[in-house]
Parts: sequence; C-alpha cells; structure tokens
Amino acid sequence: MPIVDVNDTTFRMLNELTASTHVPFQDVLNRAVTEFRRQTLQRESPLAPDGLAWPEGYFDNPPKMTLEEATAEYGVRPTIYFKGWPAYTTAETQRPEFKCRMPEEAPELEAQWEAEIVAWENAQNAPRSPAAS
Repeated sequence: MPIVDVNDTTFRMLNELTASTHVPFQDVLNRAVTEFRRQTLQRESPLAPDGLAWPEGYFDNPPKMTLEEATAEYGVRPTIYFKGWPAYTTAETQRPEFKCRMPEEAPELEAQWEAEIVAWENAQNAPRSPAAS
C-alpha cells in the first residue's frame, strides 16, 4: 500500500472527527473518501462511463466490485448496489446474458460428493433381483 503524505491540517481534521465521533481513524478516513468520491463523480460525471445513470446505491459505500467489473463478471449491468456489491433483481438474473459463477467448494467436499454420485449411479445400474420387484 502506498504511503500517503497527509498535510497537517487534514490530519488534525481527521483526528478531530475521530475524537468527536468515537469512530476509529481508518473508518473516519474511509467515510471521508467515500463521500468525496460520491460528490466528485456525481458532479463531474452525472452519467456512468457507459452513458447510463449511476446505479442506485453505487455511492453509498466503497465499491467492492466496480460497475465495469460487475458487468464483465455477470454479463448484465447492475441497477442497484448494496453495501458496495452489485445486486440483481430476479428479472435481471433471468436475462439470457446473465451469467453466474458458482463458488468453488473445498476439494475434499467435492471428492465426497463425487463418491456419493458414483455410489448412487452404481446403485441405479445394479441388476435387481426378482424378489425385490
């Protein structure tokens, strides 16, 4: 992480906010940067880079995934952000271009599932005795 040179006045203001709000210094700094980002981007560019309105909630928290990253990852532009994450409506997830990557499971869990699938398939393919019918 780069070292940032903060001038004395800014540092004093951040310390003042930390003391008066009883919030950790890093949280005060994050809130300040988040608010500055929101004000600057909305003032300088009322439209997102794709020419559409910024998604609702995009400026409420620092983005965990940018608009461009979310569109590339899921194939659909999010219209809402929640706590920094893109959120999709049911209608958006049903669009043909929407793609969702399933999270990877632990290798031992996948091996267990594979063994269960093989056992189930073997049981389905096993010859049945006439007495079982």
